[in-house]
Amino acid sequence: MSRDPAKAHDSPLLKNRNHNRLPAQTMRTSSSHYREVYIFIAGGTPQIISETLFALAQQDPPVYAHEIIVITTVTGYRILKNTFLKSSVLADMRADYQLPPIPLVESSFIIPRSARGKLLDDVRTPEDNALIGESIFAVVRNKTSDPDTRIHCSLAGGRKTMSFYLGSAMQFFGRPQDRLYHVLVPEKYESRPDFFYPRPGNQSKGAVVELADLPFLRLRDKTILPETNFNELIAESQRAIDQAVFMPNLAVNLVHRTVDVGGRVFELEPSLLLIYTFFLLLKRTRCRHAGQERCHACHDCFVTLDVPGAPAALDKAAEIWRRIHKNRPFKAEDFMAAHKGGLGPELLRQYISKVNRRIREHISEEAVQAACVIRTLRTYGASRYGIAIDRRKILIT
Repeated sequence: MSRDPAKAHDSPLLKNRNHNRLPAQTMRTSSSHYREVYIFIAGGTPQIISETLFALAQQDPPVYAHEIIVITTVTGYRILKNTFLKSSVLADMRADYQLPPIPLVESSFIIPRSARGKLLDDVRTPEDNALIGESIFAVVRNKTSDPDTRIHCSLAGGRKTMSFYLGSAMQFFGRPQDRLYHVLVPEKYESRPDFFYPRPGNQSKGAVVELADLPFLRLRDKTILPETNFNELIAESQRAIDQAVFMPNLAVNLVHRTVDVGGRVFELEPSLLLIYTFFLLLKRTRCRHAGQERCHACHDCFVTLDVPGAPAALDKAAEIWRRIHKNRPFKAEDFMAAHKGGLGPELLRQYISKVNRRIREHISEEAVQAACVIRTLRTYGASRYGIAIDRRKILIT
């Protein structure tokens, strides 16, 4: 995607620099201290927007939007613009129910743009689905990053895959204060293109608009949420869940030069065992969340290769080497003499690659592999390395 969907206000197609100049009006006030952000997926059924705005305004206490975001397509945008920006629907609802200004303006609309710069016309192909999914995830991630906001998302409207992506995004990024809804109206009003909210008096007799407040799993802070695409985020989260539920103990015996993962025992050569043990010790000593019952789903204990490779780390490496060669203490002195300048990054990468290959040869489960290997976290500065397994699962003897 060539632009960040969360910054769609910069779209040349959708500009309105005066969109904040909305008239003031006497209104009921909400008791919430949050900045209320409404997120919709919409296309050919614009009614879900006005129905949701109406239903939230009727709650006790009422909820009024400070910002509205509508993720749509070019086709959907044309319908929505004609419905809300070129008609009096929202102005009539404000007048009928003494509502505050409704911030649905040109810049509220987000239309995903492909890497080639083409605006998404409709959601038909796998590529279209991927594009709209990434856009939804980017918006929800961005808006939930502010602790002063509360997000209200409506699953109604748009293609079914858009509803799936929005619900999934809320599971990954939603916080305790955030809400996910489905709007409900009587069946006889569902197919009426002229029904947008219940009009006062007898104009909409029997029309009741309700919001189903949908429960959802909140995985935020329970798993790693890397800045990556939807598929990789799903895979990483699945690995984290599998590790938390099924991860066996990992025991290293330096004298016997063995690694035991849940009863599966295999040997490592002294040099590989040294590097692996060093990273296991880093996992325990560099943890920033020692007060938690289990490892926080993070990479805070991962290090750049200059940490194990620095001359200052030689004493710890020599101590491990001495324990591996228990009956030959001179081995530690030989090791120190051979690596006076520290273990270089190229040598460390070779050892890490060999360690990981040996682990994968003996461990078949992908989730267990991912927890036990020395992983690489690639960053713009310098890559960081570490082991994902919970530190309380590690035993070194």
